[in-house]
Amino acid sequence: EEWAFLEICKQYLVWRKAGFTELKVSINISGHRLRQQDFSTFIERTLNDLDLSPSFLIFEIVIIRWRK
Repeated sequence: EEWAFLEICKQYLVWRKAGFTELKVSINISGHRLRQQDFSTFIERTLNDLDLSPSFLIFEIVIIRWRK
């Protein structure tokens, strides 16, 4: 998920440079990843490193339950 998030941010920069400044990007995040302690730190660090505002992001939380 970290690789995918980084690639999404890089692609957003390409779109923004091309003039698409009003885009929103939706990203699926697993419930498992969301519960990990370093999740918010990773998001914040990546956005800071790429000089991006989080305002273009929409997080969709994916929760899967398995029944036996």
